[in-house]
Amino acid sequence: MQELRERMERELGELRVVERYRTLPPVTARTGKYLELGGSSLLNLSSNDYLGLGDDRELLDGYLDECRVRGYQMTSSSSRLLVGNHPLYGILEDELASLYRREAAMVFNSGYHANIGILPALCGRHDLVLCDRLNHASIIDGMRIAEAQSHRYRHKDYGHLEELLDTAQGRYRQIFIISESVFSMDGDLADLRRLVALKKRYNAVLLIDEAHGAGVFGDRGLGLCEAAGMIGDIDIIVG
Repeated sequence: MQELRERMERELGELRVVERYRTLPPVTARTGKYLELGGSSLLNLSSNDYLGLGDDRELLDGYLDECRVRGYQMTSSSSRLLVGNHPLYGILEDELASLYRREAAMVFNSGYHANIGILPALCGRHDLVLCDRLNHASIIDGMRIAEAQSHRYRHKDYGHLEELLDTAQGRYRQIFIISESVFSMDGDLADLRRLVALKKRYNAVLLIDEAHGAGVFGDRGLGLCEAAGMIGDIDIIVG
């Protein structure tokens, strides 16, 4: 244990030298677009709460009132597979399935949980996953957990993707193509029509992550898949 402690102290010291040592910021309050940090009021440009829903008092009060009226509990107290399921999950999933014209939908805790859960459930070591090089890390984690064969094609280089598809023909049980619709790091857009054409040509399964497209694109806010008129052509949509 002493050797581990000494090594960790040495590595932490190296991180401090190059200014990469991370600490938890002492945020004491958050109001609207400002937060209190270290005794100062600062403009918050780091939150994922883009719409400010976390600070919407009317929304919060309405939610709490609904919980009291309907007797909703504050926690599921268990996984859905045991005794944590609730009719509200089914109502939401049915609504999502209807909106996206799907046979069924499933709600996950987060996009991360969806991406590390879906791939291991659908593919294994006899399958191939072709993944855009700039896809989110959660997709990469899902690929690793699935233990499928994988290759990351050059970002939005669909010629490279087609080369990989052509080489892989007949060598795998199933080929999966995975791409974000709106790429989380750079904000550029996938060419969904090209991806759909390739998945049809090579009989692949196409998964599109709409984490940054849902609520932004499409007449009903269903994402870039809706805006491109491709909802019915994409096998799996995460959003």
